[in-house]
Amino acid sequence: MLRDLVEFPDGKIGGYLRVLNRKTLDGGTNVVIMAVQENKVLLLKHFRHETRNWHWEFPRGFGEPGFTPEQSVMDELKEEINLLPQDLMEIGKISDVDGETFFYYAKLENGKPSKPTGEAIQHIELIDFDELENWIFNGKITDWFTIMAFMMYKNQ
Repeated sequence: MLRDLVEFPDGKIGGYLRVLNRKTLDGGTNVVIMAVQENKVLLLKHFRHETRNWHWEFPRGFGEPGFTPEQSVMDELKEEINLLPQDLMEIGKISDVDGETFFYYAKLENGKPSKPTGEAIQHIELIDFDELENWIFNGKITDWFTIMAFMMYKNQ
């Protein structure tokens, strides 16, 4: 386990853990959520310490130990955009060194997504499916979790 001293986008200094996460070591599952509202796909502009850069991506995170993947989806969406899904469908799953990662399609409840204060999220965007494909093909989206989730969705 590595702990790095980092400066977050809001100027606060703190630690960041990477490579291994205790939640997955303790039985938590990772989730990636392709969230859709009114036929538009939700993307977050999120700062990632590993690359020291901002990335457009789907909501995702480490699930709490003891949570089902569906409970982890609810927790991540509430934490990152303050909305919950009306409908939820698993679209894929992979297993790797970080444990299991579950991929979901979520139709969001009505309401405006809002940025959290405790996350390194700069912007929330809702875009058309065609625009999402353009962002992927033009390299605006480089997050492999997001690209994989979209491909799993398209393969349904």
